[in-house]
Amino acid sequence: MHRILSASALLALLAVFAAPAAAQTSVSLTAFDGKCISEVNENWNDNRCRAYWNARFVDGFVKFDLSSIPNTATILSMDLTVYHEAGFSNPFADPDVRVYRTAGDSWSRGATNNHPGLNEVLTPTHVGFPSADLVPVVFNLDVSAVTWSGDLADDVLSLVLRNDAGNAGRYSYVYFHSSDSSPAPPVLDVTYVDGGGGLSLSITGPCPGAITIDITGATPNRNVALVTATQLGAFVIPGGFPCTGTTLGLGSQNLTLRITRTASAAGTINFPATAPAAACGVLHVQAIDLTSCQTSNVVSL
Repeated sequence: MHRILSASALLALLAVFAAPAAAQTSVSLTAFDGKCISEVNENWNDNRCRAYWNARFVDGFVKFDLSSIPNTATILSMDLTVYHEAGFSNPFADPDVRVYRTAGDSWSRGATNNHPGLNEVLTPTHVGFPSADLVPVVFNLDVSAVTWSGDLADDVLSLVLRNDAGNAGRYSYVYFHSSDSSPAPPVLDVTYVDGGGGLSLSITGPCPGAITIDITGATPNRNVALVTATQLGAFVIPGGFPCTGTTLGLGSQNLTLRITRTASAAGTINFPATAPAAACGVLHVQAIDLTSCQTSNVVSL
């Protein structure tokens, strides 16, 4: 049965149909490169990851190979583990460390590089560091702060540890081991679902009349919703609902949840339907993957 809904009613129904969650994959990636660069482009090409400030920031960079994660993955979580390096009276003067994504991956150990800059901040401030050697420190990264498609496409992610105590002008530092295989390189634990190759919707057949609906690129074995509206637009799913922040190509006028179907193991859906005369030239159709939150192209009947 077709139900014409308000936007809030549609979202409530999507919340029901979004379960169950997709199968998740977790991988542990070991840093393959690391060095330190100051904001005035001083380079330290040793195995020490510094989070340091004394009149300038000295930042510790680590680099990870993402090639084992599909380009179409939806990242669910990332945890960065670094291992403290004892000595030099560190941690010194209460360092405040946050993890950032860097603005570039062109740096490397052994080279002389300019500081590539900082992109998104991925963690709140971490305080209270150990003094013993090889004690792990875990940073839980905010994966919602980043659009990861670029890093997945080029298979490289650079992260940087910065001692934000420098923002208060406080001389302080803490050291970690960098990317050498011994004694303990940083590790990035990533959990993701593969959302397929990009959600695509096509409808063939006359309007009015018998039509065929094809959806490809869905998360395998998970639910996809087919939604219609009598208005094109940019409806944004608000907070508190599945796929918060996702922008549809539809407006809120006469939003209709037509059907939910489960994709095949290949991420495809195919089924026949009937387009009534009243829909022709009026209805706009879009699919939503309820696991990856991808939206398809909009097809107008």
